[in-house]
Amino acid sequence: MNNSGGGACLPWTWGISALVGTLAAVLLWVLGGWSFMQGAFMAVLVTLILGAILTITMCNDGSRPAQTGTGGGAASGSTGPAGAAATGVSAGVASAAPAADSSAEAAAAAQTGADEE
Repeated sequence: MNNSGGGACLPWTWGISALVGTLAAVLLWVLGGWSFMQGAFMAVLVTLILGAILTITMCNDGSRPAQTGTGGGAASGSTGPAGAAATGVSAGVASAAPAADSSAEAAAAAQTGADEE
């Protein structure tokens, strides 16, 4: 179901998560002895968490590489002048990080140097 280009992936994943959330609420009401509000809260919580997980895992485009690293930086696969500028910004962000991230700073600086050549 890797269909991120079409509009079919999101309705399926969120529909499945809504059904699972509703099932969880009904089971908590009937078998768990929970009140309506407690079950409804858990239904919403289960729906949101499962919907997000299914969307991330099922609807991503398999042709692009996944972004790794500590957030906020640009993807290393960026090309062109905008990609080089974005990498320079991420190197600036890495230099503002604590000293424990010195290896990440060195890697970002090496990537900036490789992009310029």
